[in-house]
Amino acid sequence: MFRIVIGIVLGGLLSLSGYVAHIAYDDWSQPTLEHFVYDPVGLHWYGLWSNRSNGSYEPSWHIYKFPVSISPEEAKVNQSHNGSDALGNSSRGGELLFGNWAEGGDHSQDAFLEVRDERFLVFSRGGLYHSLYDLLCGGVLINEENPWHRANYSGASREQLLHILTQWKLSNLHGAVMDILKRPPGECPG
Repeated sequence: MFRIVIGIVLGGLLSLSGYVAHIAYDDWSQPTLEHFVYDPVGLHWYGLWSNRSNGSYEPSWHIYKFPVSISPEEAKVNQSHNGSDALGNSSRGGELLFGNWAEGGDHSQDAFLEVRDERFLVFSRGGLYHSLYDLLCGGVLINEENPWHRANYSGASREQLLHILTQWKLSNLHGAVMDILKRPPGECPG
């Protein structure tokens, strides 16, 4: 009898701990709205969502566009645990525009979204521009989902790798965004 009671109690405790771990993981793995900005016309807002479910060392960010009829407090996005968008869109009427992640945790601080020149949506993190979206034309001009895989770092040490990666971002992301922002206003490409 005693063994049966102990077995029931232990089984209940294991079930409860599994449930608590599941709830904690679900909460931890949910994307978080970090920041949002409104477009110059006031028809949409753009949300910067972060997801640290793959570990706080390698966060990911996704930028969604929502109509102002959905408030930032009501908005929800559907991202899988690895940061990818599971449905292609949010479950509350938003549209995924672009995203990227910091493999190895590089330049992952101070993620920020801003509207520049009433035309461009700029995503920056770690003091560098990473993405540029044209609000007027409705398209991504600059973005690399995973900069780590684009930089040529074969055979590099960890210290060399971080330098190579930073140089690649300065040339291909930050510098490219700066070049476009310095240009005089123009027509949509294409």
